[in-house]
Amino acid sequence: MTAGNGREALDRLKTHPVDLILTDLMMPEVSGIELIRTLRTRNARIPIIAMSADADLRDDQSLERAAQAGAQVVLEKPFAMNRLIRELRVLLSAPEAP
Repeated sequence: MTAGNGREALDRLKTHPVDLILTDLMMPEVSGIELIRTLRTRNARIPIIAMSADADLRDDQSLERAAQAGAQVVLEKPFAMNRLIRELRVLLSAPEAP
């Protein structure tokens, strides 16, 4: 499933369960941080990977806030695709995501 923004993701997740969330932090309507916080109140077990290019540009701690909100993995863009694949494998193979 894909969504164009955070609000659309939250709406679609009500009827389309997924195994993992991969989200950007900079999105219109509902930010990635808000998305993560909302998902944690709905389903604490779903694995979440958050990514952002703005963390370094603005020195705004957005990746740190994403981790505090409940993302298991945070990635600063650009990142190597093999790192994303490695993180996906780890999260999807875990018996239960924290």
